[in-house]
Amino acid sequence: MCSIRRSAPSRRTDKGAGEPEYIWWYESPSITLSRELLKAVDARTGRGRSRSQFIEAALQAFLDKSTRDERSARDLEILNRRATRLNREAVDVLAYQVIP
Repeated sequence: MCSIRRSAPSRRTDKGAGEPEYIWWYESPSITLSRELLKAVDARTGRGRSRSQFIEAALQAFLDKSTRDERSARDLEILNRRATRLNREAVDVLAYQVIP
């Protein structure tokens, strides 16, 4: 079960040379995690890094990997659909190569 509580927006700015100011808005979901999972998170959370930051980074990494995996699966499906034609083209190209 996860509930989201809106909190006062936190204001964090990242400014570079000539870059605009960005304001990041955060939600405060309430989630329940096992004691073992929290111990593992605490063991991997470095100094100056909160549980929330660690969990956010882990979720972002998971979502990024899921997106890459989905894209790879679509690409593989396209290649498999066109494999016969691509293999014929490869054989044709190899036939033109001169082997000394």
